Amino acid sequence: MEVGRVVKPHGLRVEVVVELRTDRPEVRFAAGAAVWLDGVEATVTDARPHQGRWLVRFDAAPGREAAEALRGRIVTAPVLEGDDAADAYWNHELVGLVVVDEVGTDLGDVVAIVEMPKAAGYDLLEVRRADGTSWFLPDVDELCEFVETEDGDLLLQVIDLPPGLLDPDAAAVVRPDEPAPAADAADAADAAADAAVDAADAAAASPDGGDG
Repeated sequence: MEVGRVVKPHGLRVEVVVELRTDRPEVRFAAGAAVWLDGVEATVTDARPHQGRWLVRFDAAPGREAAEALRGRIVTAPVLEGDDAADAYWNHELVGLVVVDEVGTDLGDVVAIVEMPKAAGYDLLEVRRADGTSWFLPDVDELCEFVETEDGDLLLQVIDLPPGLLDPDAAAVVRPDEPAPAADAADAADAAADAAVDAADAAAASPDGGDG
């Protein structure tokens, strides 16, 4: 299961900043703990908390250049006793899932994870429709859940689809690494992201909402 993501190298001790995806960092990043960095096995040699994240040293990065090469890698680890294995998933496993509404209407496929600031408490899923346009879905328990079809396929179902989330005016999304074809496309992307964030905030503030 996913337990963190390497953000960048830090300082002269050949540490890397790890953004946590676990509530048990003292176990996951204990000295000697075995993890995988994008599927490559590594061992934690040292770790400490730092400003809401953790600074970690891995045996796979003995120098600054090797630490720089870890930038952006996903840290995964075995499921431990006490973890909710049934609900555990790796963020990258969401990519490719079909998104449907409560009556089964196909809303598109998840094509990317858009990371939000840690203070937001959630990421956005970029969902691409059949016509090539995209919209943003906040990855929060109050808005989406996994469902399994009779054929055993896993789908991501949107619950109580918030008004405006699929607004046609927010249909065109420009990825950060692609040139914007026109100014109105960039404006539409901002509108889509704003709608997604507003939806997540509204879900969290609802009487049935919560920390997830």
